[in-house]
Amino acid sequence: MLYLLWTDEQAPADQWVQQGDQLNEQVALENPLTTTVAQAEGQRLLAGMCNMCQQLHLTACLPALNNATAALADPQLTVSGQLYRRSQASTQKQLAITLATQHAAWFKSAPTNNHLLSRLSAPLQALLLTAIQRGINVCCLPTDEPELQCCFNQRTIYAKTDAISTNQKTWSPVNQLTNAVPLVDAVITQLHLSESA
Repeated sequence: MLYLLWTDEQAPADQWVQQGDQLNEQVALENPLTTTVAQAEGQRLLAGMCNMCQQLHLTACLPALNNATAALADPQLTVSGQLYRRSQASTQKQLAITLATQHAAWFKSAPTNNHLLSRLSAPLQALLLTAIQRGINVCCLPTDEPELQCCFNQRTIYAKTDAISTNQKTWSPVNQLTNAVPLVDAVITQLHLSESA
């Protein structure tokens, strides 16, 4: 998503989206073990993303982009190539059950934050997404009740489903009514983002 903001559009938006949709449909119908007809386009996009990450010092993204580049060159490394090969050894149903069982086992043994994400209320989910979109450093805290820590401009605000705090000791209630907007607005205001947003 960041790369789409970074790169210049080569065509009017409607035309660009239509071309992307057509290419997506074409690639989706390809044999997953053959090199895609869009390989040159993929290489151009991945090279551009790598360049952007290097310029912005987003080095944590580079291994994933390198893996994607390798998969573009060798379709057996793609997710669809791997699933296709594995589904040939059994049925699709059996593969789905195997993968679901493996994922469930991983999820149960994973760090606490994965469990916290699944427990977030709608207001906290909305706050999490808004914080990410606005560049606020946010993390789920491993507390009894799901809680987010939002940091921006050397200010820290803690948020629960219906309250916010600057110190996790005294909580100010936020009237939720029926949606998540009051919680999001309260945190944004406390972080002094409303003027710069």
